[in-house]
Amino acid sequence: MTRTTAAALDEADRRDSITRAGRAAREPFSRGVVLPGWSDRSRWGYDAVLECYWVEMRGAAGAGTPPVRIGSEHLLTTIAALARALARAADVEDADAFLALTA
Repeated sequence: MTRTTAAALDEADRRDSITRAGRAAREPFSRGVVLPGWSDRSRWGYDAVLECYWVEMRGAAGAGTPPVRIGSEHLLTTIAALARALARAADVEDADAFLALTA
């Protein structure tokens, strides 16, 4: 492959990653949530189809804490909004929820 062809393919890949709104497309992901009193199996992530964030919290073993699920149907488009929703649902401070998502 020539350098020109490689550059053209790179440019095509870059253009394909731009959405119609002119923003870079985000890839879906799933990460752990680090929040005291909650299981290390708790996850949060990004739904690329609906372009929003979600979180699924599981109570720590033996804690008897009911699970918390804030699904993509809520269409939370920022991590700050997800952190606020998590804080309300898990009865923790907003800052603690934000740090749990970004740690």
